[in-house]
Amino acid sequence: LAGARMAFTEAISLKCDFTAAYLNHGSLCRSLGQFEEALSLFLSASNYLPNNANLLNDIGNLLIEVGKIQDSVSYLKRSVELSPNKSSFKFNLANALKTIGECTGAEFFYREAIQLDPTNVHYRNNFSIFLEDIGRFKEARLEINKALALAPENPRLTVNLAHLNLRDQSFASGW
Repeated sequence: LAGARMAFTEAISLKCDFTAAYLNHGSLCRSLGQFEEALSLFLSASNYLPNNANLLNDIGNLLIEVGKIQDSVSYLKRSVELSPNKSSFKFNLANALKTIGECTGAEFFYREAIQLDPTNVHYRNNFSIFLEDIGRFKEARLEINKALALAPENPRLTVNLAHLNLRDQSFASGW
């Protein structure tokens, strides 16, 4: 890994617009948990690739990982604008909006992600949790049941349904 880091650093020093070196070095740093350094490298790459939706999505996700959620939203929104049919980008944006309390936007993008990928259990589960958190238990139950129909053996979904039932004071179903 040390050799790879040195090679990426040398490649960047030889050719400052060598975006592949920034991206690979950033990915290496990210995998090592060095999120600030990875973010710096990805931001440098974005100077040369300002309309790369995947890179903008990665920057948004890294900003979340370093606790800069408000800052992440603009990158995630831009990635959605550039790739409007990418469900994972919409899902990531929904999660960021939820975290900063923008419930209307979060709901919109959860629904958009699910519309693009209706069999994604993870999307439905997170959307159900979101709906539960804002007190819309009936809708949350509908989403978790749709997820359970897709993955009936998923223990996380079963636990989340039980939690939802307890919060909705359906104690017999929750326990």
